[in-house]
Amino acid sequence: MAKRSEPKAERGRLESELGGQLKAAKAAVEKAEAACREEAQRSKRFEAEWAGLQKQNDETQRPVGAGATSRGRSPGAWRRI
Repeated sequence: MAKRSEPKAERGRLESELGGQLKAAKAAVEKAEAACREEAQRSKRFEAEWAGLQKQNDETQRPVGAGATSRGRSPGAWRRI
């Protein structure tokens, strides 16, 4: 009878070991998913910052006379006269 209980004990030991491995794998997946979400948020912030910097650069790189009339006054200045 001792031999019959050995396979049950071995099975129980293996199930316990595999259960521990599964738990550890699930924890690793959760950690990786959290890191992925955090990195996606970080990426979005950098993209928004980059877009803002590009807009600033475009605004500062415009020709000096852009938007002015041939007499050197802006259209709004002519309305005030």
